[in-house]
Amino acid sequence: MTSNYWNMTIKYKNFLLISFFFIISSCATNIRKDLNYSNQDSIFGTILNITKVMIEQDAISENTQELIEGIELLIQTNAGDSISIIQKNDQYSFILGDKVIIKKTNNQSKVMPSE
Repeated sequence: MTSNYWNMTIKYKNFLLISFFFIISSCATNIRKDLNYSNQDSIFGTILNITKVMIEQDAISENTQELIEGIELLIQTNAGDSISIIQKNDQYSFILGDKVIIKKTNNQSKVMPSE
């Protein structure tokens, strides 16, 4: 009777152990999906507001702070979220209602016209 008890206990523990690892691996997979979603390469949206701003080029080092003209873009993504991005006012000229794409690389975002 005792050997039967231990055989059942071992089988039960093995079942619990396998179930535990299955559940943990499922959770880890979901976390990776969230990270992939948040670090995706491009987001599409529409410009809601444009504001001219001045950007400090080098506020951390001891160099004199140089101001650069920039723009703040308030963008409504196709998913319904609102994103505000500040960037240098360079080769693109935006107007309200423009369809844009936000390219994300190395924790930096760049707004460009959607073609």
